[in-house]
Amino acid sequence: MAYNLTSNTGKTILAGVLHHEMPIKIDSFPLHFGRQIIGSHGGDTQPDVDIPRYIKLYQQGKLKR
Repeated sequence: MAYNLTSNTGKTILAGVLHHEMPIKIDSFPLHFGRQIIGSHGGDTQPDVDIPRYIKLYQQGKLKR
C-alpha cells in the first residue's frame, strides 16, 4: 500500500525484512519515471556518535520532548 501511495518521484523505504516466503509484488512501471523503493539498514546510524549528539541537542533545547 505504501508503494502505491508514493508520488511518482518519491521513495518507499522498507523497514524490516520480509519473510522469504512472502515476496513483494509491485508495478515496476513507475520505477522508470523516478519512483524508488529501497530498504533501510538500521537507519544507518552510528550510536557512539549520534547519541551524544542527540543529548547535546536536547541540552541546548533544540529537540522537543
